[in-house]
Amino acid sequence: NNYLRKPGTHDTTGDFKIAMTIAHEISHQWFGNL
Repeated sequence: NNYLRKPGTHDTTGDFKIAMTIAHEISHQWFGNL
């Protein structure tokens, strides 16, 4: 997780955006660019 945000910071909105981006990219791997 240190690759995605600065250590010692906690931002739930930022964490949510990171999770959504990862889910979006994984969906591209599963379904392609529909």
